Amino acid sequence: MSATINLWKALLNKPPSLVGSANSYLVSVEGEINMDVQPKKRPDSTVVLIPQPINGQGIAVLLVPDELTRQLSLNNSVLAAGTHILCHASHICWNSLRLWVARTDSARETQYEPHTHGKEMFCARTRSRLIPNEPIVICPGTLTDPCGMIYKKSAWLDIKCHHCGFDPNQIAWSPPQKGQSNINELTQLAE
Repeated sequence: MSATINLWKALLNKPPSLVGSANSYLVSVEGEINMDVQPKKRPDSTVVLIPQPINGQGIAVLLVPDELTRQLSLNNSVLAAGTHILCHASHICWNSLRLWVARTDSARETQYEPHTHGKEMFCARTRSRLIPNEPIVICPGTLTDPCGMIYKKSAWLDIKCHHCGFDPNQIAWSPPQKGQSNINELTQLAE
């Protein structure tokens, strides 16, 4: 499975991608996002975002230093100093800064290797036997249902996985947008 962690700053159309790795990123109250190259010399008043699950939970971790206790909120809950697990579509608020964190999965292309993928394997779609070094695609599954079904690359065809329902053509999640319709609804309620 190949996963990318996306971080949206309020009102941005394109998220910067934080590839799921052991790297960490510094986020300032101004919304600047920088790779954490010197973990022992972090600037004051920054939080650390690590785009990796912890103990198989969440999609990323947020480290809040002592000096920022009760200055940030996660999904409308005030945060204390420490480690906080971020899940798909988590919303972080810090003064006027608004961030959303989301995971986007994509199928992984590789070559079939019997010692890695198992001997006597068959394509999930065509049911034909896989041969060593044949190009294959491994389905990542959905947020709630990891899959791992193996397809011949020629049979993947970007069609929905029949096992888990993963759809490679589905539009990726994006944060909610403030719209004129919300203002119209509020105006109607006030009248």
